[in-house]
Amino acid sequence: MTAARLGFAIAVGSLCWGTIACTPSLPTGRWPARAAVPGPAPTQKTLLDLATAADTVRVMALASADPAGLANVFGGAALQLLVLEVGHLRLRREQVDIEVARRELVHWSTRPGAGTVVLEVTGHRRLVASGQGHPWDVSVEQLAFTVQWDPGWLVTALEDLPPAVWWPA
Repeated sequence: MTAARLGFAIAVGSLCWGTIACTPSLPTGRWPARAAVPGPAPTQKTLLDLATAADTVRVMALASADPAGLANVFGGAALQLLVLEVGHLRLRREQVDIEVARRELVHWSTRPGAGTVVLEVTGHRRLVASGQGHPWDVSVEQLAFTVQWDPGWLVTALEDLPPAVWWPA
């Protein structure tokens, strides 16, 4: 329930002093809250396939400074943050070129309706600003993808892990 709806419900309830005749009708599915129905537990293959696809879409969005396609595999906070990052690149007329040499599964865990997978991604990256490419740098990162069933799998959180908490490759 949003704060506005809660405020409205409290205001109406206090004006009517709890009489049943004044109880506002509530939209179906909004209140009382329904328990979330968990989806299936993802398999290792499902997690790996989704993380690989999500990373490919992320790399394409950063290279083009265009968020098109992100919503096909990302949702929630992960989608919001990537759209902001890509928008910031576009605003500055920049892009990030990433050449992925290898993606390796280094950790995965699962539970009904959700899972986490960590990929170690190695390759090269460079910033391109105003059409001028900077020198390529070697890139090694571990990306943690959290997926949830909504119905269908979406990456809802994405974290670039600091080296201090990397999983052994």
